[in-house]
Amino acid sequence: MEKQSHEELGVKKPFLSGALVDVSVEDVKIVSDNVLLKMPQRSMKGRLKAHHEGRNIANILNRNVIDSNGKDIGVIADVMVDTDGWKFPSVLIKLNKDVLEFLRMDKCPDCERNVLLPMGKVKSIGDNVMLAIDKETMGNLVQKAPVKTM
Repeated sequence: MEKQSHEELGVKKPFLSGALVDVSVEDVKIVSDNVLLKMPQRSMKGRLKAHHEGRNIANILNRNVIDSNGKDIGVIADVMVDTDGWKFPSVLIKLNKDVLEFLRMDKCPDCERNVLLPMGKVKSIGDNVMLAIDKETMGNLVQKAPVKTM
Protein backbone atom coordinates (compact mmCIF):
# COMPACT_ATOMS: atom_id res chain seq x y z
CA MET A 1 0.00 0.00 0.00
CA GLU A 2 1.29 3.46 -0.86
CA LYS A 3 1.53 6.25 1.75
CA GLN A 4 -1.48 8.10 0.34
CA SER A 5 -3.53 4.89 0.50
CA HIS A 6 -2.72 4.42 4.19
CA GLU A 7 -3.98 7.88 5.02
CA GLU A 8 -7.07 7.62 2.81
CA LEU A 9 -8.11 4.29 4.33
CA GLY A 10 -7.17 5.11 7.91
CA VAL A 11 -4.71 2.22 8.09
CA LYS A 12 -1.60 2.67 10.23
CA LYS A 13 1.55 2.25 8.15
CA PRO A 14 4.25 -0.03 9.58
CA PHE A 15 7.64 1.65 10.02
CA LEU A 16 9.62 -0.19 7.33
CA SER A 17 6.99 -1.62 5.01
CA GLY A 18 3.51 -1.23 3.61
CA ALA A 19 0.47 -2.43 5.51
CA LEU A 20 -1.06 -5.77 4.65
CA VAL A 21 -4.84 -5.88 4.77
CA ASP A 22 -7.46 -8.49 3.95
CA VAL A 23 -10.26 -7.68 1.53
CA SER A 24 -13.55 -9.58 1.55
CA VAL A 25 -14.21 -11.59 -1.63
CA GLU A 26 -17.54 -9.75 -1.90
CA ASP A 27 -15.53 -6.58 -2.59
CA VAL A 28 -13.50 -8.15 -5.44
CA LYS A 29 -14.72 -7.64 -8.99
CA ILE A 30 -12.10 -9.66 -10.90
CA VAL A 31 -8.71 -11.29 -10.42
CA SER A 32 -6.20 -11.38 -13.26
CA ASP A 33 -2.69 -9.95 -13.16
CA ASN A 34 -4.15 -7.47 -10.67
CA VAL A 35 -7.04 -7.54 -8.24
CA LEU A 36 -9.82 -5.16 -9.31
CA LEU A 37 -12.14 -4.04 -6.52
CA LYS A 38 -15.84 -3.30 -7.00
CA MET A 39 -15.56 0.18 -5.48
CA PRO A 40 -13.02 3.01 -5.41
CA GLN A 41 -10.29 2.82 -2.80
CA ARG A 42 -11.67 5.71 -0.72
CA SER A 43 -14.95 3.78 -0.33
CA MET A 44 -13.10 0.83 1.21
CA LYS A 45 -12.49 2.62 4.52
CA GLY A 46 -13.94 0.49 7.29
CA ARG A 47 -14.27 -2.57 5.02
CA LEU A 48 -10.65 -3.70 5.32
CA LYS A 49 -9.51 -6.09 8.02
CA ALA A 50 -6.10 -6.53 9.59
CA HIS A 51 -4.13 -9.17 7.71
CA HIS A 52 -4.20 -12.66 9.22
CA GLU A 53 -1.09 -14.72 8.37
CA GLY A 54 -2.85 -18.04 9.00
CA ARG A 55 -5.10 -17.51 5.99
CA ASN A 56 -2.37 -17.31 3.38
CA ILE A 57 -2.21 -19.99 0.70
CA ALA A 58 1.53 -19.32 0.66
CA ASN A 59 1.69 -20.74 4.20
CA ILE A 60 0.79 -24.24 3.00
CA LEU A 61 2.95 -24.33 -0.12
CA ASN A 62 5.87 -26.76 0.27
CA ARG A 63 4.34 -28.33 3.39
CA ASN A 64 4.73 -32.07 3.69
CA VAL A 65 1.73 -34.18 2.71
CA ILE A 66 1.04 -37.18 4.93
CA ASP A 67 -1.41 -39.94 3.99
CA SER A 68 -3.91 -41.54 6.38
CA ASN A 69 -1.32 -44.21 7.30
CA GLY A 70 1.20 -41.58 8.38
CA LYS A 71 3.40 -41.98 5.29
CA ASP A 72 5.09 -38.93 3.80
CA ILE A 73 3.96 -38.81 0.17
CA GLY A 74 5.16 -35.41 -1.06
CA VAL A 75 4.71 -31.67 -0.72
CA ILE A 76 2.04 -29.14 -1.68
CA ALA A 77 3.19 -27.53 -4.94
CA ASP A 78 0.13 -25.36 -5.55
CA VAL A 79 -3.50 -24.77 -4.62
CA MET A 80 -6.07 -24.41 -7.38
CA VAL A 81 -8.51 -21.50 -7.08
CA ASP A 82 -11.97 -21.26 -8.64
CA THR A 83 -12.38 -17.49 -8.87
CA ASP A 84 -16.03 -17.75 -9.89
CA GLY A 85 -17.12 -19.26 -6.58
CA TRP A 86 -13.99 -18.39 -4.56
CA LYS A 87 -13.40 -22.00 -3.64
CA PHE A 88 -10.26 -24.11 -3.56
CA PRO A 89 -11.25 -27.30 -5.38
CA SER A 90 -7.91 -29.11 -5.39
CA VAL A 91 -4.28 -29.18 -4.36
CA LEU A 92 -1.31 -29.99 -6.55
CA ILE A 93 0.97 -32.48 -4.82
CA LYS A 94 4.56 -33.03 -5.91
CA LEU A 95 4.99 -36.71 -5.13
CA ASN A 96 8.07 -38.18 -3.49
CA LYS A 97 10.05 -40.40 -5.83
CA ASP A 98 9.17 -43.64 -4.00
CA VAL A 99 5.43 -42.82 -4.02
CA LEU A 100 5.57 -41.99 -7.73
CA GLU A 101 7.33 -45.30 -8.43
CA PHE A 102 4.69 -47.15 -6.38
CA LEU A 103 1.82 -45.52 -8.26
CA ARG A 104 3.41 -46.11 -11.66
CA MET A 105 4.14 -49.75 -10.86
CA ASP A 106 0.82 -50.69 -9.29
CA LYS A 107 -1.93 -48.16 -9.93
CA CYS A 108 -1.18 -45.52 -12.52
CA PRO A 109 1.54 -46.18 -15.14
CA ASP A 110 0.98 -42.75 -16.72
CA CYS A 111 1.15 -40.75 -13.47
CA GLU A 112 3.18 -37.57 -13.52
CA ARG A 113 5.33 -36.26 -10.65
CA ASN A 114 2.62 -33.68 -9.84
CA VAL A 115 -0.94 -34.85 -9.25
CA LEU A 116 -4.13 -32.95 -8.47
CA LEU A 117 -6.12 -34.20 -5.52
CA PRO A 118 -9.60 -32.90 -4.63
CA MET A 119 -9.56 -30.68 -1.54
CA GLY A 120 -12.23 -32.95 -0.06
CA LYS A 121 -9.52 -35.59 0.43
CA VAL A 122 -7.57 -33.25 2.75
CA LYS A 123 -8.34 -34.03 6.38
CA SER A 124 -6.47 -31.18 8.07
CA ILE A 125 -3.81 -28.54 7.55
CA GLY A 126 -1.35 -27.81 10.33
CA ASP A 127 2.40 -28.30 10.39
CA ASN A 128 1.72 -30.91 7.70
CA VAL A 129 -1.13 -31.44 5.28
CA MET A 130 -2.93 -34.59 6.41
CA LEU A 131 -4.92 -36.59 3.88
CA ALA A 132 -8.06 -38.55 4.67
CA ILE A 133 -6.86 -41.31 2.30
CA ASP A 134 -3.80 -43.52 1.90
CA LYS A 135 -1.50 -43.61 -1.12
CA GLU A 136 -3.25 -46.68 -2.53
CA THR A 137 -6.61 -44.88 -2.57
CA MET A 138 -4.93 -41.81 -4.03
CA GLY A 139 -3.56 -44.03 -6.81
CA ASN A 140 -7.08 -45.25 -7.57
CA LEU A 141 -8.35 -41.66 -7.78
CA VAL A 142 -5.52 -40.61 -10.06
CA GLN A 143 -6.00 -43.71 -12.21
CA LYS A 144 -9.67 -42.82 -12.78
CA ALA A 145 -8.87 -39.22 -13.73
CA PRO A 146 -5.20 -38.82 -14.63
CA VAL A 147 -4.04 -35.24 -14.57
CA LYS A 148 -0.92 -34.18 -16.41
CA THR A 149 0.36 -30.81 -15.32
CA MET A 150 3.38 -28.65 -15.81
